[in-house]
Amino acid sequence: MAFNVEAARQAGYSDAEIQEYLASQRPATAPATPPSLPTSPEQVMSQLMPGPSEEVHRQMGLLGRIGVQGITALPEMISRGVMAGVEAIPGVNLGPQATVSELLTRGGVPSPETAAERFVAGVGEPLVGGAGVIGAGKALAQAAPAVSRMLTAAPGTQALAATGAGAAQTAAQEAGLSPMAQTALGITGGLVAPLAAIPVAKAPGTLARTARGLVEPFTKTGKEKIVGKTLSDLSTSRARTIQRLEGADELIPGSKLTTAQVSKDLGLARTEKTLNNLDPKAANRFTENFAKRNLAKSNILRNIAKDQKSLDDAIALRDDAALPFLESAKSQGAVVDANPALKVLDTSLKTSKRTLVRNALSDVRDKFFDEQGNIETDVGALYEVRKHINDLLGGRAAGEQQSAKFASRELIRIRNSLDDQIKKVAPDFEKYLNKYKELSKPIDQIEMGQDIAKRVKTTGTTLTGERIISPAKWANVVTKNRDELAQVMTKAQMKQLDKVGKDLDLGALAQTAGRPIGSDTVQNLSMASLLGDVIGKRAIESPILRTALRPLSFMYKIPDEQIQDLMVDAMIDPKLAARLMRKARPSEVKYIADSLREKATALGLGIAEAEIADGE
Repeated sequence: MAFNVEAARQAGYSDAEIQEYLASQRPATAPATPPSLPTSPEQVMSQLMPGPSEEVHRQMGLLGRIGVQGITALPEMISRGVMAGVEAIPGVNLGPQATVSELLTRGGVPSPETAAERFVAGVGEPLVGGAGVIGAGKALAQAAPAVSRMLTAAPGTQALAATGAGAAQTAAQEAGLSPMAQTALGITGGLVAPLAAIPVAKAPGTLARTARGLVEPFTKTGKEKIVGKTLSDLSTSRARTIQRLEGADELIPGSKLTTAQVSKDLGLARTEKTLNNLDPKAANRFTENFAKRNLAKSNILRNIAKDQKSLDDAIALRDDAALPFLESAKSQGAVVDANPALKVLDTSLKTSKRTLVRNALSDVRDKFFDEQGNIETDVGALYEVRKHINDLLGGRAAGEQQSAKFASRELIRIRNSLDDQIKKVAPDFEKYLNKYKELSKPIDQIEMGQDIAKRVKTTGTTLTGERIISPAKWANVVTKNRDELAQVMTKAQMKQLDKVGKDLDLGALAQTAGRPIGSDTVQNLSMASLLGDVIGKRAIESPILRTALRPLSFMYKIPDEQIQDLMVDAMIDPKLAARLMRKARPSEVKYIADSLREKATALGLGIAEAEIADGE
């Protein structure tokens, strides 16, 4: 059977080990098809048969090691677990306990060194151990029939369980887990491995994959893989989501959008909603993130609106620079002809049919006359008329005159005509108007910024004590009036306002994404990974498997909490989410179904019982 490099990688072998194995198997003239890794007792024995004469003693020594360690594996595994439990008692120190492997090494028995030798040992020891248990059962047939039946029943399943136990314990040991954890996972591997043969779990899987799946929740890499795969599964478009997450930049300094908000992915938005509702600790994380983002947006408004002192200083600066020109124009004693402005006003009164417009124009007309009914001709008096028009245009008039905004077009024409008449006889008045207009821009911007900041916030506050910016209020105050605001604000200020609006729109995604996903989807991810990745996706909903594995779930309580914490980290940090999702890319490796069939046959399992189909 051809050697499958991708399958070997999926089984946990590094590229260096694979190359080492291929090199050790390559004859002087390489065959057209590389040999496969050993997966049955026959292949185990063939790998250990003497090759070159100088290797005979080493290979025979390895065979002896596999036999001894296989027979003693289960008792030693239980012993190590018991010792670890005793060591956990305060004040108890049993000292270093030599393992069977260490004793054999001290006796000069060779150890597996190459990838091929380690693979052979990993498969051979559990097979020998299983055979030992079955042999012991047969020997007890007369003395202890009940025990004999227990040990010899379903020998293939027992051998498969023994192999799973050994593989899981070895994987735990390589992951650096404690002896107690190694023992627990070894026992778990023995329970889980036979489940691969039941009909509901006929999806592809290997013992190596099973062992890795059992250990993954306890390792940093395994936790990252589980979270990355979960995010990929929950995402509505994995490739597009990763692309958006990797290209994510903060719209506003200090306002870090969440993974769901950056990706605009509805599946992840529902996930964020679920995590937020599921766990108070997770909810606090999202609440803190929201508070920081709200503060960052509020700081932008503060930079535009400034404070009252800044506004007072700007007004004082304008007055100091412009008012001298106005005073000079007043003191020149010029006589102003106000009739052209009155003519514009009277024409508007005759043509307008709107009551609100006519009322505003009539109010302004009255201001053109003194107490004796004469038309004002003094610069100072007509300037007061001009100020009244500005009050009406700016909405600063009280009572009914607030309706003057409906007459803004007519009022502007009247004011412009009046300005022209004053400038004709008092040149300094034009200087005053130019300076006043120039220095009024920053004042208008501050006043507009303060008005926005006041109107877009709710009465509620965040953890920082900042009032909350409402997306709905923002849309009504800013988005709806953007063109008018752009006439007063600078381009840079409008760019900042647009960023705040976009940040608010993205921030509302999790609230408008519909119903949250089921809480089971983001809980118990360790067992979900085991059921889905190791035994098969079709097994996830199997009541049989869930019932069988329920007693084991307590082992994964702490890892599950850590995985859920990492899940929240990834939902808050788009770059982390992208890395984890990229790391958990969909597998392109086909499982070693043929190898499993050979192994099942060697273990005495019928093909109908243990056949495993190709697929993902």
